[in-house]
Amino acid sequence: MDKVQKELRLLKIYALFSTVLFVALFCLAAKSPEKKIKFDEIDAQRINIVEPDGKIRLTMANHERMPGGQMAGVDLTTRYGNRVMGNNGPATAGLIFFNDDGDECGGLIYGSKMVDGKPTQVVYLSFDHYRQNEAINILQSEGDGKSRSGLQVVDTGSPYNADDVRQMNALLLMKDGPEKDAAMKKYGSEHAANLKYAPRLFVGHLVENDASAVVLMDTESRPRIRMEVDASNAPFLEFLDEHGKVTYSLPGPSSSKDHSAH
Repeated sequence: MDKVQKELRLLKIYALFSTVLFVALFCLAAKSPEKKIKFDEIDAQRINIVEPDGKIRLTMANHERMPGGQMAGVDLTTRYGNRVMGNNGPATAGLIFFNDDGDECGGLIYGSKMVDGKPTQVVYLSFDHYRQNEAINILQSEGDGKSRSGLQVVDTGSPYNADDVRQMNALLLMKDGPEKDAAMKKYGSEHAANLKYAPRLFVGHLVENDASAVVLMDTESRPRIRMEVDASNAPFLEFLDEHGKVTYSLPGPSSSKDHSAH
């Protein structure tokens, strides 16, 4: 009997020692730096980079998992997995940046598809104004037989607030038709200050006239100064009025051209 009691005491001591050792090791592990994990290759549909509190700061995703983003604290639900460039543009994958408020503040998106046997493509890196659209973008786009590559600086309107964004979400969720068109027109009229999008500078290549160009635009996005090297490798500088008419050019008088678009 004494032998059994002695063995029980030894087992209790062993159990207590094991428990203390386990707790000590657990505490040391919790205090030690997190182990870096290395992979040779990862397949994923979406990766989020988050802060310690879980706030997303960057998302990398395929087009189906692209986030709708957030503006003024409101989720842009209508854009979830549906980021396209233009009415008939390709669905885009890429990276989305988020600021300290959790609002989208820029990103890199890209996509392509064939439309009527012709390529439609966009590669677009942008940096946004606070609670607004792009401030600067670098783009390469093709569509409708046209192509453009360059850097663009954009002037946008006043920042959106949460109510503005909620209204926009509700309108985009409406069924296509006259009622939605009327509601969108009303929203556009009431929120003109928010919806302003005026490119002010373009530097790049214009395929429509095969020219390398620097175009300065006014507050209505009308080209006012154009500096180009055209398809014949001839350089020229033009000053234009608000109607696109050349008022002064170097060298000499300019040939008649359509300057209504930049």
